[in-house]
Amino acid sequence: MDQPGAQRDPKLGLEGVTVSGSLKRVELAELPKAASRYVYVVAEQAHPMPLKIGVARHPLWRLHDLQSGNPRRLELLAAWEVGTDRAFAIERHVKEQLAGRKVLGEWFMAGLSEVEALIEGSGI
Repeated sequence: MDQPGAQRDPKLGLEGVTVSGSLKRVELAELPKAASRYVYVVAEQAHPMPLKIGVARHPLWRLHDLQSGNPRRLELLAAWEVGTDRAFAIERHVKEQLAGRKVLGEWFMAGLSEVEALIEGSGI
């Protein structure tokens, strides 16, 4: 998950901002910008899979909501600021690509790097 030159959030241990095309992966400390939407990825801290893929205006608040219904500690792995118009289209694209590995609801057996490639390579 580490990239050369990427800064890590000391509190959450995630990379800093990376840019791929017109998508901006954001450092969690930058969240939220209420005027935008984010595609996010969540997993249990102790297990890298399955991953939950979703859209939210406030990914950290969404994490809090998800945590209240889960006895295991969840972690926000990544979030991409994609804007309101594109967020749901990107989410739908990723879920269509992973449909054969759906566990339940919005949870999929996929790695973060694969989801990241699907999001950043979506062309949406």
